[in-house]
Order: sequence, then structure tokens, then C-alpha cells
Amino acid sequence: MTSFNNPHAEVSLHSDIHDQVEQQCELGILICKICGQVIDTLPTNGVKKIYGVCSGTDCRNINRGEKQTQ
Repeated sequence: MTSFNNPHAEVSLHSDIHDQVEQQCELGILICKICGQVIDTLPTNGVKKIYGVCSGTDCRNINRGEKQTQ
């Protein structure tokens, strides 16, 4: 176990860990507005929902105004 005698080193280590965690968090989510499938995640500063259209043929056709294939 590492012991810190220097409080500035501990603050610096905490800051470094916090920066790494912030860089790895992907709180943004890209959701298909047609079928609700999660398309991707995005690194954002907070929780965000972003809607788009997935690559599914039915979803693309519906988005273009075409009838759904059966």
C-alpha cells in the first residue's frame, strides 16, 4: 500500500485519476428514433440522449417516408 507524505502529490494523483475517468466516460447515447436501438455511445460532459436513424433497412425506409416492408 502506498503512503503519501506529501499532500500535494495526493491531490495531483487524485486529479490525474479524475481526468482519466472523465476521458473514458461515454455518457452520451445515440438512439435510433424508429426502433429504439442503441446505435453508439459518445463522450459527453453529462448524460445526453441523441436521436438518429440506425442502419436497419426498415428504419431508413420509414425515415425517408417509404412504407415498411413486411
